[in-house]
Amino acid sequence: MTLIDLLIIGVFLYVVFTCYRHTDTLRELGVYRLMLITIAGLGVIALFYMVDLATMHLFPLVMPMARAMEIMHELHLNYMWVVSLVGVGLLVVGLSRLIRVMLPKIASLLQENLSVQEKLERLAGTDTLTNLPNRRLFYQQMERVVALAERSKERMALLFLDLDGFKPVNDQLGHEAGD
Repeated sequence: MTLIDLLIIGVFLYVVFTCYRHTDTLRELGVYRLMLITIAGLGVIALFYMVDLATMHLFPLVMPMARAMEIMHELHLNYMWVVSLVGVGLLVVGLSRLIRVMLPKIASLLQENLSVQEKLERLAGTDTLTNLPNRRLFYQQMERVVALAERSKERMALLFLDLDGFKPVNDQLGHEAGD
């Protein structure tokens, strides 16, 4: 029994167990049948390796070693390619369909995530009461403009406006309210 044989059988059992544990989720995502095709492909390959292992260990017990080796060689050469191609074919079909089904869902989730992130950025940069830019957004934009001016060796200017009678608002309610 080689490490590759054990690895293939182990991967097959892991995929079957994982799909069994997450059957409801796979059905919700609409990929349950695709996973069954993928499992079938892995199963065919794993079955081939299990039969291969059984013949390597059982044939020598019931017949002379030379004849057992001859039969194993014939079985291995004749069936290995057919079984492997069927298994790999099912595996490729299952995985490619799974990817085709999942990519639009992943893209939709990413787009939704970007929309939520943009909304959070807007909310973080505006006053909730007035919907005007707040101090945080002002500092972010100033950092960006100063960095741009430094990179391009351009001059920049900043104009402050002082509104009469606004100081008491900041003094009494704080700068957050004044912003």
